[in-house]
Amino acid sequence: MVQLTEETRLRLAALNYVTALHNEVTQEHGMPPLGTQNQAVDLILGDPELRRALTAWAEGAHIDQMTPSLRRPPHDALYHRVRRYLEEIPRARVFPTADRSSR
Repeated sequence: MVQLTEETRLRLAALNYVTALHNEVTQEHGMPPLGTQNQAVDLILGDPELRRALTAWAEGAHIDQMTPSLRRPPHDALYHRVRRYLEEIPRARVFPTADRSSR
């Protein structure tokens, strides 16, 4: 079995946290778009306060693998800050809409 470093475990926790929050916010089940998830993970890991909150959340979550039993994020300061950030990140449209104003 591969031993994870503390930094690797924290990055994995951040990815799982962002995925769980994204699923809750969008009511979808799956990974957020790659750019979105990377930006949100960087936000968490770049802030000492958010890192501490993530560490506390990860202690009770099964972060070694994505499972349906992954603990839901509590509605705390970490949750509200990351959720607000996710809502601010512009979403790329899969199917661009036609600009009807030019007709």
